[in-house]
Amino acid sequence: MIGYDSTTGISTLRVNAFRPEDAQKISVSILNSGEELVNRLNERSTTNAVIDARGAKARAEEKLASVQAQMTNLRTKERFIDPSVTASEASRIIGTLLGRVAEIRAEREQIASEAPESPMLAQLDGRIAAYQRQVEVERLKVAGGADSLAPQVGVYEALELERKLAAEDLTQAAGALLVAEQQAKRQQLYLERIVPPSLPEEATEPKRWLAIGTIFLGLMLLYGVGWLIVAGVREHRQH
Repeated sequence: MIGYDSTTGISTLRVNAFRPEDAQKISVSILNSGEELVNRLNERSTTNAVIDARGAKARAEEKLASVQAQMTNLRTKERFIDPSVTASEASRIIGTLLGRVAEIRAEREQIASEAPESPMLAQLDGRIAAYQRQVEVERLKVAGGADSLAPQVGVYEALELERKLAAEDLTQAAGALLVAEQQAKRQQLYLERIVPPSLPEEATEPKRWLAIGTIFLGLMLLYGVGWLIVAGVREHRQH
C-alpha cells in the first residue's frame, strides 16, 4: 500500500506479510525496482537532441584537430610559423632595399651634376646594381613560383580560415550540448529514500482475537437461527 502526501511530496510504502522479515525484504525489493525504473526513465530523458549535440561536438572537435594537424605539418615542411608574417618581413626588407637604392641614386645624381667624370659614379652604379639584384632575389622569394611564399601564404590562409570556422562550430556545438543537457536534467526524476525499510517490531496482522470473536459471534448467530428453525418445525408438528 502506498500513501502520498501532496503537501510534502513524500510517498509512504507499507507492506503486509506473514513475517516481519518478509515485509522488509518485499519493501527493499519494491524500492530497488522503483529506482531501476527511475533510472530507465532518466536514460530515456536523454533525448535525441542530447545525442545529436554530442555527435556534433565530437565532429567539430575532430575537424578542428584535423585542421590544426595540417597547419602543423605545413609549418614543419616549409620551416616557418606563419608564411604571411614571413612575407610581410620580406616586404619590409624589399622596401628598405628600394629606399637605399633611391638614396644612392640621389647621391649619384648630385655627384654627376657636380663632377660628371668622378670615379665615384662607377662605384655608386655598382652599389645600385647590387641592391637591385637583392631586391629581385627577395621578390622571387615572395612571388617567384611554386616554391615562393605566395602559394604557401594562400594555403596557410585557407587553413587558418578553416581553423577559425571549425573553432566557431565547436563553440556552437558545445553551447548546444550544454542547453540540451540542461533541458534533459530538468526532465529527470529522482527517488530518494528518506527512511530505509525497517523490520517491524510487532505484528499488526492478523488480528487473531478479533477473528476469533467474529467467528464465535457468527457461529452463535448460526446456532440461534438453527435453533429457531428447529423450534418452529417442532411446534408445527405438534399442531
